[in-house]
Amino acid sequence: MKSFRKITSFLLAFAAVFMCLTLGACGDSGTHSFPAKGVDLSSWQKEVDFSKLKDQGISFVILRAGTSKGQDKKFEKYYREAKSAGLDIGCYFYTYALNNASAEQDAQMLLKWLRKKKLSYPVYLDVEDDSILSVSLAQRTGICERFRESLEEEKYLVGLYANENWIAHHLDMSALGGKYEMWMAKWTASGKDDADMSGSCRIWQYTDSGKVEGVSTAVDLNVCYFDYPGYIRSKGLNNYPEKTSDVTEALKIGEIWNAPQQSDSLFMTSPTEDGALIGTIEKNSEVCVLEKENVGGALWGRIVFKGVKGWMSLENAHPISKASVFLLSGSSCSIDEGSKRVFGLNGSVDNMLSNVFASNLGIRFENKGEDKKLGFVYDGYTLEEFVLS
Repeated sequence: MKSFRKITSFLLAFAAVFMCLTLGACGDSGTHSFPAKGVDLSSWQKEVDFSKLKDQGISFVILRAGTSKGQDKKFEKYYREAKSAGLDIGCYFYTYALNNASAEQDAQMLLKWLRKKKLSYPVYLDVEDDSILSVSLAQRTGICERFRESLEEEKYLVGLYANENWIAHHLDMSALGGKYEMWMAKWTASGKDDADMSGSCRIWQYTDSGKVEGVSTAVDLNVCYFDYPGYIRSKGLNNYPEKTSDVTEALKIGEIWNAPQQSDSLFMTSPTEDGALIGTIEKNSEVCVLEKENVGGALWGRIVFKGVKGWMSLENAHPISKASVFLLSGSSCSIDEGSKRVFGLNGSVDNMLSNVFASNLGIRFENKGEDKKLGFVYDGYTLEEFVLS
């Protein structure tokens, strides 16, 4: 890496949530395998197809946020597109700082760019510009430390990027080692990750001339040995909320059932075939059962289907999971017990049951000053967060 290169419809809402949970959209892939493959990108890569990167087994990207001279012109665009593709994201900042005051300016500038962005990989300080060799080893150490301390005060996991020569000869690793997540550049002659560098760093950049689909130019290729996404979320770093260890079910909303597989089911206004017909439920559809009622020896369920409430016979249907749609309570939980109305996935006011429909999905409300945030929680981790006015 060099400084110059480097629902309105229910169906749509359900699809968005389903993609988040199953395919890792919204930037959180849910499950991770290590070592993991990644690339680092800057505006020098120009146009990038992040979906193609993911299709090739690349699970993370580290984006250049900018330099001491300003924000990378592609950072915002790359962040949105990588998040949409379901890739894990980290970033790096290329510094020209020659003293602690400049390092502090760098840190404060970067913090403004990172506000409200969730990063599941560390924030790295890129130290390798020749101009920094004009100051002493002690001064270089101070520059790194001032940057790290400022970022850590805001609960970011901070790393250090440098090539092997800088690590060996131009940085005081006796003073810096153990305080940073190490990302080391050591390029192989083969251009392949044909060694194990896990003893020296947690991310190894093994070539600057990689070729991948979705990027027309050469690109840096990396391998990561550590589960940063799991660690960062569990610790509540990089703008992720802290994991709640004692979450309790505050309000059970319903269960997920499969409609009968043999034929379509009648969708009625009341739990009887004498009621008004709303329509039909396609066979084997997933429906949210709000409550069950035995009528004349037959089991019926009051359900939500495509944003509409009604009744369906549960004979020959079967439950997928119990209490799989629910509200989570917390110390700052705020639930409207009356209308149970919340802001939907599209940011508009909508009925919760019309928008929230996915196995093991919970909703947590958190009061943040004048704003209220709606967090979608899966397996204890927040997948995405939407600000409510």
